[in-house]
Amino acid sequence: MNLSAGSETWIRELTGENFLAVYDVILDIRSALQFDTNVSIPVVPQVVKFAQLMPADSIGLRDRYGELRWRAAELLKSKGVIRTLEVLKGSHRWFSDIGLTVDAERFNRIAKDFDDEHGRRRARAPGGAPAPSKPSTATQPSPPTVLPDRVTLHWLVGHVPISAWIWLLGIVIAAAVVGAKAGQTSLVRDLLGEQAAPRMSSDELKIRVDKLVEGHNATITQITARIVEEEGKAAATINRHEQDPHVQAAERLRKMLDDEQQRFQKALVELKAMGTPRK
Repeated sequence: MNLSAGSETWIRELTGENFLAVYDVILDIRSALQFDTNVSIPVVPQVVKFAQLMPADSIGLRDRYGELRWRAAELLKSKGVIRTLEVLKGSHRWFSDIGLTVDAERFNRIAKDFDDEHGRRRARAPGGAPAPSKPSTATQPSPPTVLPDRVTLHWLVGHVPISAWIWLLGIVIAAAVVGAKAGQTSLVRDLLGEQAAPRMSSDELKIRVDKLVEGHNATITQITARIVEEEGKAAATINRHEQDPHVQAAERLRKMLDDEQQRFQKALVELKAMGTPRK
């Protein structure tokens, strides 16, 4: 039975992220078939071949990556490429495998179709791609921001850009660092007296550290969500001219992620130093 025409259609219709998820699974199956016909591939591979499928390493993104790969395997089964499919549970859901058998002839044909389609998508010149089936959200003007009757924390989180939160967090951290440095000067020590106990009690230190960690985690979550959003928009179109703004935005967000990690580590060290006894 010749299914090449049908496969050509459904492969071409896959959106960017879905296409990469299925191709990701196909590459693993092809590699495993070189050693054994009874194939097992990891639910979450140790090496990520396509960054769009897991743009950062976190619990949520690992689970999402594993879900994408399982759904890709189910799609291949529905297309007759995979014959049997099961989960081989490991010590943790990330260490589980996908056990499967394939129709070798059909798998080789579909794998070749995916190779060709992947090459076409990568070689697509800027401006030479057909218009996407859905309007790109990047070309739609953003609606004007309307202030509510009452500004709440929930509203601020949804409308204030991440850069502003990071800027504000930087000011708070800087203030904490300056306070820590001032507490180490001889003038302040003389005014307070050498008999004073630690600059901060253990309970106070714990509260300050908890607040710092909570703010850091919230910032990391927001930045990571923005990275996933930009990567998703880039993957949703095969027009490189439309992809570039999203790719560049994701790169800027990763730089912000690195800066936030460095600021947090520095602030944590300075804050913990405030709880050490004076010498």
